[in-house]
This record gives sequence, C-alpha cells and structure tokens, in this order.
Amino acid sequence: MKKLIFLFIMILTLTGCKTVEISTSYGYKVTNQKEKVIFDRVQIDGNIINNLKGEKEPLESISIISKDKNNGIKETPKKIKIISNNKEYLVSVDFKYNTIYPVYNKGIIIDSDSFILEIGNIKFKDGTTLYLHPLLFKRYVYAYKINKFLDTLNQDTREDLFSGTIDEYREWKKKNK
Repeated sequence: MKKLIFLFIMILTLTGCKTVEISTSYGYKVTNQKEKVIFDRVQIDGNIINNLKGEKEPLESISIISKDKNNGIKETPKKIKIISNNKEYLVSVDFKYNTIYPVYNKGIIIDSDSFILEIGNIKFKDGTTLYLHPLLFKRYVYAYKINKFLDTLNQDTREDLFSGTIDEYREWKKKNK
C-alpha cells in the first residue's frame, strides 16, 4: 500500500512540474512597401548563439537566403554594416557560404535590444538586383511553459505564454510576476 501511495505521489509530482523556457531571436517587421518587397524575395535572419539561454545572448551571424528556390542569390556585398549602441561595425562575408556574415566569431558582440543592418545590393541568379535599404532589427522573445518529463514521452505539453519584442516582454514580465 505504501508503494502505491508513493507511486501515486511521484506521478502527480512529475506530471505537474512545468518549467518556463525563453527563446530569443532577431528580426524585423515589415512597415512599408519597400520592406514588403524585400520580405517577399529574401529571408534575413539574425541568428543568436544560444537562443534558449536568455534575454541577452549575443548575435552570432546574419544570413541572407532567397525565398525563390529557382532563383537563388548569386552575389552579396563583401561587407555589411551593423549599427548598434551608436557604434558601427563592418562585417565581411564568409566566403565559404557567400550569404552568411559571421559576427561573434569576428570578435563583435551585439547584445543590444535592436540594431540597424545596412546590406546594399544583392544579385540573383537571373541577373536581377535588389537594393536592401537599412533595416531595423529588434530582439523578439517567445516564452512558453513545458513539462520536460512528459515532453520526453512525446506528450505535447507546451503552453504558450508570450510572443513579441523584448520591450513588450519586459512589460509582460512585470505584470505577471
């Protein structure tokens, strides 16, 4: 009988434990027609070193990918400019991949809530050129609860808590302490 009670308590404890996870990334919102044209043709990602670690993880790299599988990117600028905390950084392209700009590996630490990215012209395989005007990237946060015990048993236990910019997240966090 004691074993049964102990087992019952353990099951209730393990299935009721949820932890809050936070995932962060950099991105930009489309605010005008020029940005919509860019958004429709290319995907620009601000990759973070460990997006599950916390709010202030630094930027690892910038990647530029064509959304059209038949018309990939032929050439990107040799350098791009990142403006963060009133400082300008020039980042060279990784020649091995041609569309990835390593930031953290070059000793540049960008961990601010936002930065401006200046890329310039991108040439596609069909010969067209797209000018990317400066884009404002913001840190976005996704917070959720998960039961790690049940999740390992392939039970979907994710409960979404928040999704938005870092500023919105800080406001939400104050209200939900």
